Amino acid sequence: MSWVEWFIYESDYGQKDWSELPTYRINEDGKSELIYEKGEIRFGAYDGDGNPICYSYESLWEYLEHNCTQN
Repeated sequence: MSWVEWFIYESDYGQKDWSELPTYRINEDGKSELIYEKGEIRFGAYDGDGNPICYSYESLWEYLEHNCTQN
């Protein structure tokens, strides 16, 4: 799935409230680890440096400008 599709379908065009539920990560040992408590303000996706990506129309546009080129 592309980031554009993710933005539209998973992030509800950047309008999804990611703080409605807590967020967990599955560790290598198979145990889950709490990352964010319910109610903490956060975005749905982050890059490798921990910066939020594709969380608004503007940020999606920036992402596309920097990562997609025309051939």
